[in-house]
Amino acid sequence: MTKTVDEKFRTVIEKNTFYFFNRRFEEEYEGYLNSIRESLLVVKNEVETKGLKKDVFNRLLAENENGLTALLALTGFSNESLKRLITLIRVVDNRSLAMLSLKKKWHQPEDLENINEWSDSTIVHKLRNNKHFRAGIVNIFFEGATLPFLATTIPLFELKKLSISKLHFDISAMIDTLVRYKEKGSYSGQKAKNPETIVADLLEGLGLTYEAGDLGELITNAPNTKRTMDFIIPNKENPRIIAESSFLVTTSSGQGDKSKTEISIRQLIKQHYPRAAFIGFVDGIGWYVRKEYLPCFSVAIHSRLVGKITHDANVFNSVEKSGKRQTVTLYEEIFMREQHPNSIEKVGVGLVCSVETFRGCNIQLVKKLSGFNGLSTNKDGEVRKIEVKSMEKSFNWIAISGVVAIDKLFFERDYWVYFVLMPSNYVVMTKGLMFIKQQLSFSDNPDFVKNLQDWMMATKRLTRGSGLKFLPKLQIKFPVPLDKLVDHLKTDPSDEVWHDSVIEIWQNAETWKRLYLAPEKD
Repeated sequence: MTKTVDEKFRTVIEKNTFYFFNRRFEEEYEGYLNSIRESLLVVKNEVETKGLKKDVFNRLLAENENGLTALLALTGFSNESLKRLITLIRVVDNRSLAMLSLKKKWHQPEDLENINEWSDSTIVHKLRNNKHFRAGIVNIFFEGATLPFLATTIPLFELKKLSISKLHFDISAMIDTLVRYKEKGSYSGQKAKNPETIVADLLEGLGLTYEAGDLGELITNAPNTKRTMDFIIPNKENPRIIAESSFLVTTSSGQGDKSKTEISIRQLIKQHYPRAAFIGFVDGIGWYVRKEYLPCFSVAIHSRLVGKITHDANVFNSVEKSGKRQTVTLYEEIFMREQHPNSIEKVGVGLVCSVETFRGCNIQLVKKLSGFNGLSTNKDGEVRKIEVKSMEKSFNWIAISGVVAIDKLFFERDYWVYFVLMPSNYVVMTKGLMFIKQQLSFSDNPDFVKNLQDWMMATKRLTRGSGLKFLPKLQIKFPVPLDKLVDHLKTDPSDEVWHDSVIEIWQNAETWKRLYLAPEKD
């Protein structure tokens, strides 16, 4: 007799065993775990009695069947993260990393276009049989966190696992390993860790509107095959650019399916939104080691941009259409024709964000009331407070408005003014006050600073006391227009007159290129 749905439901609830386990398997696996624990206890005793030496871990990897697993357990570094790191060592050309990992002694030249990631068994075999590879991996765990290249390439959450204090069995380091293991899932799921936030920051810096979600025509005509889109620019009603982001560090069997799905999405967009460009942001070492899935993206994406999401925010400058490489300034081709002229400043901010990330800096936009546009921090921790001045037709004057902005200019040591010259896409990086002094041939007046402070304080008091909003403005006319200055320094970079005020000049054509660099002072 066939059971009713209710009877089946009650059977599942009443007969539920809650957890399944195979006792024989559990006992065998406990033996495996115990062997790893005992291996670490032996290492711990050796470190305590003989001191922390690389030879201890070298023997662990060479002689112990579970030596690599024990080392990863001690540090909290995952097996997949190690595979990605080894791939990174194999493919990048970085002298410091190569020296530390002893790359030249174990690595044979490879075709980087067709490189395959090493399997677990390959890595274990090389650790046991190649002393140079084994020593290089030990070096990475001892000293990897000291390399500037890894510090700017690996997330800090992972870099902290390459701490020598963990190899010393330091209690606080062990607690750190436990905490990082516990929070790994939560950390990976944080919105701020998603590279899409970089794209969003770029779009906001450019003053471009965008939406995320489902496109109306696809909801109506393809409800079962549609996908939620990451960026729809400027909006769902009139999409001009549709963008998807896929940044992967780990690999999965779903990558192939994802690539194939993009083809159907591309066809839907082509059919229902023929005027829209379909852009794919495809980056991360997860895709690098699974190149076999990328050809599907090549077919699917109308405008394909691969790589450098996190380091090169200048992602809207080149596209591929109909299989032919074209250089397209999307600011002009798509956006500038429909924007209010005041948005020129926002385009300038976008270019500054782009060049700073290209230089390896972390750029963070700030609120308008801050008196500048953004904070840029380089890999050495040096900070620039950057005010962006965008110029398109007139290159010989600027205005600085507001008490806060004027105060920053005259009294902040790390205050920079970046001049963006369009349509040539020059970015002129200047030390704000030094540059203005040089342009105006400022002479030091002992009363100037006090008079300026008195004027600013009086303006603040008037604003607070009257209910009126006073906005002081400086209008500065430059004897040497910025476009002429760029031409001059390109042809005569040795002109010492500008060395203390104009530090770098960059230009973006298909990519960023530095045209001028002031010599460093001794």
